[in-house]
Amino acid sequence: AHDGSIAKRHFVNVASFGFSGAVASKANASSKRLGGRVAFLSATVRSLISYDNVEVWWQADDGERVRRRLVMAAVGNGRYFGGGMKVAPDADVADGLFDVIIIRGAGRLKVLTLMNSIYSGGHLKSPLVSIHRARLVEAWPIGMEPVPIDSDGEAPGQLPARFEIMVGALSLKI
Repeated sequence: AHDGSIAKRHFVNVASFGFSGAVASKANASSKRLGGRVAFLSATVRSLISYDNVEVWWQADDGERVRRRLVMAAVGNGRYFGGGMKVAPDADVADGLFDVIIIRGAGRLKVLTLMNSIYSGGHLKSPLVSIHRARLVEAWPIGMEPVPIDSDGEAPGQLPARFEIMVGALSLKI
């Protein structure tokens, strides 16, 4: 949670941390009368002014714990977040796995370019982006700076966090 206490939350679509968490906080504090896409795009630009890359430890399933300087990481059960950004274009809500998108640390101009390319899913072509698949993702901050979390467009708190898929928790009828 924001105060550092442990809290349990559920999400259906995408949870993320880093830059996207800062953007979610700003977007939720602003008016959405022009729509979610405009609110999140405006929050992205405003967040660029003050946001710095973060250092975290992260681990997928039983894999190696990795130290990474990053812009953000997205843990996607679904494909979209932030008012229509296609952050995890290949995610499938029925496959029992998260698509984990890691965007390594970059300068502000590169971040702006990457955030714009997320609307089409084009960010996956960047050498700064890596894609992983997992049932469980854990992340811990390095240092004292809080690393904000975004969960389905809400800003519920900060790292450390554990993201675990709950296979079959929802029944979707199409």
